[in-house]
Amino acid sequence: MARATSPTRRQRIIEFTTPKVADLVVIETKDAIKSIKSAATADDTPYGTPHPDTTNFPSHKLALIKSANDENGHYQLWYYVVNRDNQDQYNWEFQAAGASSTRYDSVTRTYVILRSSYDESSPALNSAMPTTTSDPFSGSDNYILFEKKQVRSGNEVLDSLYVIEQRVFVRKVPIRNVYVDRTFSFDVTASGADSNPALGALVDKETLFFHSEEIKATKTFSTSGDLDAGTGTTTANSFKSGDLEYATGHSDLGGTPAGNSNFWGTDKLGVRREGKQISDNWYVLSEKQVVPSVITSGDSAGLSVIAKYETQERYVWPPVLNGVSGLGDAVDNEQNGGIVGYTWKLKDGGGESVVIPVYKRNRYDGPTKTQYEITWSKTKQTLTAINPMHPLPVVFSTPLARLQVQPTLHNAIDIAITTGTGHPKYKFASSRFSYPATNYVDWPSEIVVSDTQEPNKGGYVRIKKTIFPPNIQPFTGNYA
Repeated sequence: MARATSPTRRQRIIEFTTPKVADLVVIETKDAIKSIKSAATADDTPYGTPHPDTTNFPSHKLALIKSANDENGHYQLWYYVVNRDNQDQYNWEFQAAGASSTRYDSVTRTYVILRSSYDESSPALNSAMPTTTSDPFSGSDNYILFEKKQVRSGNEVLDSLYVIEQRVFVRKVPIRNVYVDRTFSFDVTASGADSNPALGALVDKETLFFHSEEIKATKTFSTSGDLDAGTGTTTANSFKSGDLEYATGHSDLGGTPAGNSNFWGTDKLGVRREGKQISDNWYVLSEKQVVPSVITSGDSAGLSVIAKYETQERYVWPPVLNGVSGLGDAVDNEQNGGIVGYTWKLKDGGGESVVIPVYKRNRYDGPTKTQYEITWSKTKQTLTAINPMHPLPVVFSTPLARLQVQPTLHNAIDIAITTGTGHPKYKFASSRFSYPATNYVDWPSEIVVSDTQEPNKGGYVRIKKTIFPPNIQPFTGNYA
């Protein structure tokens, strides 16, 4: 015989739905056999109606009514749930970035929100992640809201009254790479360079930007913190035009280099920029150093010293004539150019003239100290006007004297030859030979023998070659 059941039977079941004990589901078992009036009342009870026991359950709301599936079919289960307050204390899941996972540390927070209170625009993407004393995160971690989505809870009690939203926060930090270009020296320093000179390694990085966020240009890569500059343009708009500029001057760089530079492509600081849109809201800016740090002050401002080194190369240094004096009856003006002349007296009167060259330095053909300086700049550099040493010969012939001197460097030479009035063979006659000074009258302390540039790395690479004379002591003898 079936057990009699009271028509006023009422049971209460309490379930926990979250780690917070205060977040309860209260299930009331109610008799479904009622009068038409009471049944109508039951049918009209809307979800969200407060629990009748406002003393013990002041925050609970009706979320679901369903049959209890008892054998008599008399009973219903009324589910009352409480709004989730302070959900940030327990609703997080952390995932560290790794080789096979996301590129950024991420935190996923799951929220249970009343459907009537749901606002798809709040919180806004790119806003800071909320933190509490109950979780291990802090505001300085720089987590921002990257994406959010609605999911089904799988719980019919909650789905009827609430929206389940997952919010993914990522740690917004640049992703860096370091690479080596064999073109560059590993010990380059230059006068006027900043305090972080290039040591062979170049840096690139990827930075995440929100579509409405001002996009910025990195001007200096540094372990103490990168220096950047705003463009005054939102990220989304910057991707619509390749004509974007930014101010290169920065107070931390002494305000130099002054002026503006292109943002996209390779700028005048030697940083190449390109970008990619990864979603409707998010963009990735890629910045890569194509040359070591650009010098920001002094005469070399705007240059990047790629390499500066010395070597030995073969080079020909021409001979140099040396003017001497104090030779008695010498040919006129011998001290001006290094041509020495004097007369041998004849017994019968008159004399024979002798003319010889006197060298300060002999020709040198051999190893020469050579310096290469390779620099980069965004714009064309002004090249050195090449002025090589141009030696010239000294050649003349008269019945009294002849001279043939190989090409040399020399001062101006003015030679006068005369028979005089007592020559036993020739009547009185005279000749004058003048030779201008060469472009160098001695070996210069240094000389640029080559200076070239060509388009490279989004700018121009210049190669300047300078040679230095060998350490050979000049002749200091006396021809008196």
